[in-house]
Amino acid sequence: MRIILLNQHFYPEIAATSQLATDLAQDLEKANFEIVVVAGMPSYLETDCKKLAAQEVFQGIQIYRVFTTSWNRHTKLGRILNYLSFYACAFWKLIWLKRADVIISMSTPPYLTLLGVCLKWLKKTKVVFWLQDVYPDLAIAFGVISPHSWLSKLLRYLSALIYRQSDAIVAIGNSMVQHLHAQNIPTAKITQIDNWADPMDFILPQATGINPIREQLNLQDKFVILYSGNMGIVHDFKLVQAAIQHFQQDTQIAFLFIGDGKKKLELQNWHQEQQIPNLYFLPYQPRDQIKYSIQAGNIALITMDPKAVGLVVPSKFYGAIAAGRPILAIGPKNSDLSKLVEENDCGIAVDNEDLPGLLLAIERLRTSPDLCQRYSQNATAAFQQKFARGIATQKFAEFLGSILGH
Repeated sequence: MRIILLNQHFYPEIAATSQLATDLAQDLEKANFEIVVVAGMPSYLETDCKKLAAQEVFQGIQIYRVFTTSWNRHTKLGRILNYLSFYACAFWKLIWLKRADVIISMSTPPYLTLLGVCLKWLKKTKVVFWLQDVYPDLAIAFGVISPHSWLSKLLRYLSALIYRQSDAIVAIGNSMVQHLHAQNIPTAKITQIDNWADPMDFILPQATGINPIREQLNLQDKFVILYSGNMGIVHDFKLVQAAIQHFQQDTQIAFLFIGDGKKKLELQNWHQEQQIPNLYFLPYQPRDQIKYSIQAGNIALITMDPKAVGLVVPSKFYGAIAAGRPILAIGPKNSDLSKLVEENDCGIAVDNEDLPGLLLAIERLRTSPDLCQRYSQNATAAFQQKFARGIATQKFAEFLGSILGH
């Protein structure tokens, strides 16, 4: 079976969707699928992207990297221009590629699956929409566009077209499945396959010595609350900021943010204004260094804005439990994030408005090694039994086989 995987990010990019797409491509190739990837040039790496080949074979995977503009992605205009350049160049590449049995299109950038729909019309290729973020619902929920504007109506029409023309839709959480049902999408078209993490990325060798991240920041003797990953509009930091202010004079606690995103800039500006001594920032780490960065925290902090329920599922949860980190989740009780934490007893979930609950949770976690150990063990068990890479990608392989009746 010949598969085209379409996503803006792919190896060696370090964005979350890149890691998921790369894992899936590698494992499908090992399962005797023929894999072709169409992606853009990396935008999260701090190395010179021009050194990467526009075409290469990586572990049996044929990769085509098309031109993408590199305007500032933290501005609305910059993102739009980058998206448009990728759409155009990716579509041109897809037209000239040999026909595939299935195209798997992710939702980075939004509406990318329209290219897959066009390929279906032109070449009779089946379309699988691997949904990571629900648009335009996210943009409307966060006030990026008005729900009654002509743009909103156009985007809703395009989303409905994608849902209707896709042969199958892969949703990554139960609340997302429920949201799709509310859009009158047939149940038979929707398959839930949770995101995952690769244990090789997060589990340290037996003898690791001093953690280089903690050593770099002189945090060896601190209780480190770590946030690792994207800091975008769907991540709520208001309660976190209040907790940071509460503990700013506590020399035994440190808050560490590793990653990037629009809200990172806001947090850094706030940090400079407040002059908080125990707040630290680092950029995204290379994939081969993630095992050290994720282990730099005693606990893993994950946040979710209530408006994002059903529209996203924080992928950082899977990496954190792969590393055996107790989870401190901030989000609504009906979110997949809070339910995952509570169902697997791998941490503490706090509502977005519950500052006393958050402060109490931090105190409980830092003063109770036995509690942290229990959460850590349960996190590891949940990962190994449900969310390990091999389990999820095997489900994907079986699902693809069912699409073509194999």
